[in-house]
Amino acid sequence: MRTYSGDAAEQDGVLRFNLRGGEPVVDFGEDDLILPDDAASARLTRGQESDLPREVSIGFTNIGNDHQAATATSRRLVGGSTRSAHANLAMVTEDSEAERRAEIWLQDLWAGRESAEFALPPSRLSLALGDVVGLTVNGRRRLIEIQEISDTESRAVRALSIDPEVFDLALAPPSRRAGAAPPAIGPVHAQLLDLPTLRTEQPPVLSRIAVFADLWPGTEAAGAAWRRWQGFWGGSEGGQALGIKPANRHTPRFPRRTSPWTSSTPLPPAI
Repeated sequence: MRTYSGDAAEQDGVLRFNLRGGEPVVDFGEDDLILPDDAASARLTRGQESDLPREVSIGFTNIGNDHQAATATSRRLVGGSTRSAHANLAMVTEDSEAERRAEIWLQDLWAGRESAEFALPPSRLSLALGDVVGLTVNGRRRLIEIQEISDTESRAVRALSIDPEVFDLALAPPSRRAGAAPPAIGPVHAQLLDLPTLRTEQPPVLSRIAVFADLWPGTEAAGAAWRRWQGFWGGSEGGQALGIKPANRHTPRFPRRTSPWTSSTPLPPAI
Protein backbone atom coordinates (compact mmCIF):
# COMPACT_ATOMS: atom_id res chain seq x y z
CA MET A 1 0.00 0.00 0.00
CA ARG A 2 2.88 2.36 0.78
CA THR A 3 4.18 1.82 -2.75
CA TYR A 4 1.02 3.50 -4.08
CA SER A 5 1.20 6.30 -1.48
CA GLY A 6 -1.65 4.89 0.57
CA ASP A 7 -2.01 4.25 4.27
CA ALA A 8 -4.59 2.68 6.57
CA ALA A 9 -5.46 3.80 10.10
CA GLU A 10 -8.19 3.06 12.62
CA GLN A 11 -10.21 5.98 13.94
CA ASP A 12 -13.36 5.77 16.09
CA GLY A 13 -13.66 2.06 15.36
CA VAL A 14 -13.49 2.57 11.59
CA LEU A 15 -10.61 1.50 9.34
CA ARG A 16 -9.83 4.41 7.01
CA PHE A 17 -7.72 4.35 3.85
CA ASN A 18 -6.12 7.64 2.85
CA LEU A 19 -3.67 8.91 0.28
CA ARG A 20 -0.51 10.28 1.82
CA GLY A 21 0.66 13.87 1.41
CA GLY A 22 -1.60 16.83 0.85
CA GLU A 23 -1.87 20.15 2.62
CA PRO A 24 -1.28 20.36 6.41
CA VAL A 25 -4.44 20.29 8.48
CA VAL A 26 -3.04 22.56 11.21
CA ASP A 27 0.15 24.39 12.24
CA PHE A 28 1.77 24.17 15.66
CA GLY A 29 4.34 26.39 17.29
CA GLU A 30 6.27 25.80 20.47
CA ASP A 31 3.61 27.67 22.45
CA ASP A 32 0.97 25.13 21.34
CA LEU A 33 2.89 22.18 22.77
CA ILE A 34 2.87 20.91 26.34
CA LEU A 35 6.22 21.65 27.97
CA PRO A 36 7.58 18.67 29.94
CA ASP A 37 9.23 19.23 33.31
CA ASP A 38 12.68 18.04 32.30
CA ALA A 39 12.88 18.34 28.50
CA ALA A 40 12.25 20.60 25.55
CA SER A 41 8.80 21.01 24.08
CA ALA A 42 9.72 18.87 21.04
CA ARG A 43 12.37 16.24 20.47
CA LEU A 44 13.78 16.11 16.94
CA THR A 45 15.92 13.20 15.72
CA ARG A 46 17.69 12.86 12.38
CA GLY A 47 18.34 9.33 11.16
CA GLN A 48 21.76 8.21 9.99
CA GLU A 49 22.42 8.13 6.28
CA SER A 50 23.76 4.58 6.50
CA ASP A 51 20.36 3.37 7.76
CA LEU A 52 18.58 4.51 4.58
CA PRO A 53 18.65 2.64 1.26
CA ARG A 54 20.61 4.04 -1.63
CA GLU A 55 18.66 1.91 -4.10
CA VAL A 56 15.14 0.51 -4.19
CA SER A 57 13.60 -1.90 -6.69
CA ILE A 58 10.08 -3.11 -7.42
CA GLY A 59 9.21 -6.41 -9.07
CA PHE A 60 6.08 -6.34 -11.22
CA THR A 61 4.42 -7.76 -14.32
CA ASN A 62 5.02 -5.58 -17.37
CA ILE A 63 1.81 -5.22 -19.36
CA GLY A 64 3.73 -3.61 -22.25
CA ASN A 65 6.08 -6.58 -22.69
CA ASP A 66 3.76 -9.55 -23.07
CA HIS A 67 3.10 -9.67 -19.29
CA GLN A 68 6.64 -10.77 -18.48
CA ALA A 69 8.22 -10.31 -15.06
CA ALA A 70 10.26 -7.10 -14.76
CA THR A 71 12.01 -4.91 -12.20
CA ALA A 72 11.96 -1.13 -11.82
CA THR A 73 14.89 0.47 -9.98
CA SER A 74 15.62 3.90 -8.51
CA ARG A 75 19.01 4.94 -7.11
CA ARG A 76 20.46 8.00 -5.43
CA LEU A 77 23.52 9.35 -7.22
CA VAL A 78 25.08 10.83 -4.07
CA GLY A 79 25.45 9.58 -0.52
CA GLY A 80 27.46 7.06 1.42
CA SER A 81 24.72 4.51 2.04
CA THR A 82 25.17 0.99 0.66
CA ARG A 83 21.79 -0.40 1.64
CA SER A 84 19.10 -1.49 -0.81
CA ALA A 85 15.42 -2.36 -0.52
CA HIS A 86 13.26 -4.55 -2.73
CA ALA A 87 9.52 -5.20 -2.94
CA ASN A 88 8.06 -7.91 -5.14
CA LEU A 89 4.50 -6.78 -5.87
CA ALA A 90 1.67 -8.76 -7.45
CA MET A 91 0.69 -5.96 -9.83
CA VAL A 92 0.35 -5.63 -13.60
CA THR A 93 1.31 -2.19 -14.86
CA GLU A 94 3.39 -0.20 -17.33
CA ASP A 95 7.16 0.07 -16.85
CA SER A 96 6.94 3.86 -16.53
CA GLU A 97 4.42 3.59 -13.69
CA ALA A 98 6.60 1.06 -11.85
CA GLU A 99 9.65 3.32 -12.25
CA ARG A 100 7.63 6.28 -10.93
CA ARG A 101 6.56 4.27 -7.90
CA ALA A 102 10.14 3.21 -7.20
CA GLU A 103 11.30 6.84 -7.41
CA ILE A 104 8.51 8.00 -5.08
CA TRP A 105 9.32 5.24 -2.62
CA LEU A 106 13.02 6.16 -2.48
CA GLN A 107 12.44 9.90 -2.17
CA ASP A 108 9.79 9.37 0.51
CA LEU A 109 12.15 7.25 2.61
CA TRP A 110 14.77 10.00 2.54
CA ALA A 111 12.19 12.73 3.13
CA GLY A 112 11.12 10.90 6.31
CA ARG A 113 14.63 10.89 7.72
CA GLU A 114 13.69 13.19 10.63
CA SER A 115 11.35 12.20 13.44
CA ALA A 116 9.58 14.45 15.97
CA GLU A 117 8.12 13.65 19.37
CA PHE A 118 5.97 16.12 21.28
CA ALA A 119 2.81 16.37 23.39
CA LEU A 120 -0.46 18.15 22.68
CA PRO A 121 -3.31 19.08 25.01
CA PRO A 122 -6.33 16.72 25.12
CA SER A 123 -8.38 19.30 23.22
CA ARG A 124 -6.60 18.26 19.99
CA LEU A 125 -8.81 15.20 19.57
CA SER A 126 -9.46 15.92 15.91
CA LEU A 127 -5.96 14.84 14.89
CA ALA A 128 -5.61 11.30 13.54
CA LEU A 129 -2.91 9.02 12.23
CA GLY A 130 -1.74 10.03 8.78
CA ASP A 131 -2.55 13.72 9.18
CA VAL A 132 0.06 16.17 7.89
CA VAL A 133 0.74 19.09 10.24
CA GLY A 134 3.16 21.96 10.29
CA LEU A 135 5.56 22.18 13.24
CA THR A 136 7.71 25.24 13.91
CA VAL A 137 10.61 24.68 16.32
CA ASN A 138 13.54 27.05 16.84
CA GLY A 139 12.22 29.27 14.07
CA ARG A 140 12.15 26.50 11.42
CA ARG A 141 8.92 25.10 10.03
CA ARG A 142 8.70 21.43 9.10
CA LEU A 143 5.95 19.34 7.58
CA ILE A 144 5.43 16.12 9.50
CA GLU A 145 3.09 13.13 9.21
CA ILE A 146 1.62 11.70 12.40
CA GLN A 147 2.60 8.05 12.92
CA GLU A 148 1.59 7.35 16.52
CA ILE A 149 -0.72 8.93 19.11
CA SER A 150 -0.82 7.88 22.76
CA ASP A 151 -3.64 9.36 24.85
CA THR A 152 -2.98 9.82 28.58
CA GLU A 153 -3.13 13.12 30.45
CA SER A 154 -1.92 14.60 27.17
CA ARG A 155 -1.70 13.42 23.55
CA ALA A 156 1.83 12.12 22.96
CA VAL A 157 2.57 12.32 19.24
CA ARG A 158 5.32 10.73 17.19
CA ALA A 159 5.68 11.92 13.59
CA LEU A 160 8.04 11.70 10.61
CA SER A 161 9.03 14.46 8.26
CA ILE A 162 7.33 14.39 4.86
CA ASP A 163 7.58 16.17 1.53
CA PRO A 164 4.14 16.18 -0.18
CA GLU A 165 5.66 17.19 -3.52
CA VAL A 166 7.33 13.79 -3.73
CA PHE A 167 3.95 12.18 -4.51
CA ASP A 168 3.35 14.51 -7.48
CA LEU A 169 6.19 13.08 -9.54
CA ALA A 170 5.42 13.27 -13.26
CA LEU A 171 4.63 10.07 -15.14
CA ALA A 172 6.79 9.36 -18.18
CA PRO A 173 5.25 7.77 -21.29
CA PRO A 174 5.48 3.95 -21.24
CA SER A 175 7.78 2.07 -23.57
CA ARG A 176 6.17 -0.51 -25.80
CA ARG A 177 7.97 -3.55 -27.13
CA ALA A 178 6.78 -4.84 -30.46
CA GLY A 179 5.73 -8.46 -30.40
CA ALA A 180 7.53 -11.10 -32.40
CA ALA A 181 6.53 -11.32 -36.05
CA PRO A 182 4.42 -14.37 -36.93
CA PRO A 183 6.18 -17.10 -38.92
CA ALA A 184 6.22 -16.56 -42.65
CA ILE A 185 3.84 -18.62 -44.73
CA GLY A 186 5.54 -20.79 -47.26
CA PRO A 187 4.64 -20.91 -50.96
CA VAL A 188 1.22 -22.29 -51.86
CA HIS A 189 1.24 -25.44 -53.95
CA ALA A 190 -1.73 -26.49 -56.04
CA GLN A 191 -2.39 -29.69 -57.96
CA LEU A 192 -5.26 -30.38 -60.35
CA LEU A 193 -6.91 -33.75 -59.72
CA ASP A 194 -8.76 -35.88 -62.23
CA LEU A 195 -11.12 -37.75 -59.92
CA PRO A 196 -14.30 -39.68 -60.78
CA THR A 197 -17.67 -38.64 -59.42
CA LEU A 198 -18.40 -40.65 -56.30
CA ARG A 199 -22.19 -40.30 -56.34
CA THR A 200 -24.60 -39.74 -59.14
CA GLU A 201 -26.62 -37.19 -57.14
CA GLN A 202 -23.58 -34.94 -56.78
CA PRO A 203 -23.54 -31.86 -59.04
CA PRO A 204 -21.15 -32.12 -61.95
CA VAL A 205 -17.65 -30.86 -61.17
CA LEU A 206 -15.43 -29.87 -64.06
CA SER A 207 -12.24 -30.30 -62.08
CA ARG A 208 -10.82 -30.54 -58.56
CA ILE A 209 -7.78 -28.85 -57.13
CA ALA A 210 -5.72 -29.80 -54.03
CA VAL A 211 -3.97 -26.97 -52.23
CA PHE A 212 -1.07 -27.28 -49.78
CA ALA A 213 0.56 -24.55 -47.66
CA ASP A 214 2.75 -24.64 -44.57
CA LEU A 215 1.62 -22.90 -42.40
CA TRP A 216 -1.99 -23.32 -43.51
CA PRO A 217 -3.72 -19.88 -43.58
CA GLY A 218 -7.18 -21.15 -44.52
CA THR A 219 -9.02 -19.79 -47.55
CA GLU A 220 -6.13 -17.44 -48.33
CA ALA A 221 -4.03 -20.37 -49.49
CA ALA A 222 -6.74 -21.60 -51.84
CA GLY A 223 -7.27 -18.08 -53.14
CA ALA A 224 -3.57 -17.63 -53.78
CA ALA A 225 -3.35 -20.94 -55.61
CA TRP A 226 -6.42 -20.11 -57.70
CA ARG A 227 -5.03 -16.68 -58.64
CA ARG A 228 -1.80 -18.38 -59.65
CA TRP A 229 -3.68 -20.72 -62.01
CA GLN A 230 -5.89 -17.92 -63.30
CA GLY A 231 -2.85 -15.75 -63.99
CA PHE A 232 -1.21 -18.58 -65.89
CA TRP A 233 -4.31 -19.22 -67.99
CA GLY A 234 -5.46 -15.68 -68.67
CA GLY A 235 -6.15 -13.77 -65.41
CA SER A 236 -9.16 -13.34 -63.12
CA GLU A 237 -11.79 -10.72 -62.45
CA GLY A 238 -10.60 -7.93 -60.09
CA GLY A 239 -7.80 -10.08 -58.72
CA GLN A 240 -10.35 -12.26 -56.85
CA ALA A 241 -10.53 -16.01 -56.91
CA LEU A 242 -13.57 -17.03 -58.95
CA GLY A 243 -15.94 -19.69 -57.67
CA ILE A 244 -13.63 -21.12 -55.01
CA LYS A 245 -15.54 -22.79 -52.22
CA PRO A 246 -14.70 -25.46 -49.60
CA ALA A 247 -15.49 -28.99 -50.55
CA ASN A 248 -18.47 -30.55 -48.82
CA ARG A 249 -18.33 -33.24 -46.19
CA HIS A 250 -18.38 -36.01 -48.83
CA THR A 251 -15.10 -34.89 -50.36
CA PRO A 252 -12.23 -37.35 -49.71
CA ARG A 253 -9.87 -36.14 -46.95
CA PHE A 254 -6.30 -35.10 -47.67
CA PRO A 255 -3.24 -35.07 -45.37
CA ARG A 256 -2.81 -32.37 -42.71
CA ARG A 257 -2.33 -28.79 -44.00
CA THR A 258 -3.79 -29.95 -47.35
CA SER A 259 -7.31 -28.82 -48.19
CA PRO A 260 -9.46 -29.96 -51.18
CA TRP A 261 -11.36 -27.27 -53.04
CA THR A 262 -13.88 -27.52 -55.83
CA SER A 263 -14.40 -24.96 -58.57
CA SER A 264 -17.44 -24.08 -60.64
CA THR A 265 -15.25 -22.17 -63.09
CA PRO A 266 -13.85 -24.20 -66.01
CA LEU A 267 -10.20 -25.06 -65.46
CA PRO A 268 -7.69 -26.13 -68.10
CA PRO A 269 -6.59 -29.73 -68.09
CA ALA A 270 -3.43 -30.61 -66.15
CA ILE A 271 -0.22 -30.41 -68.18
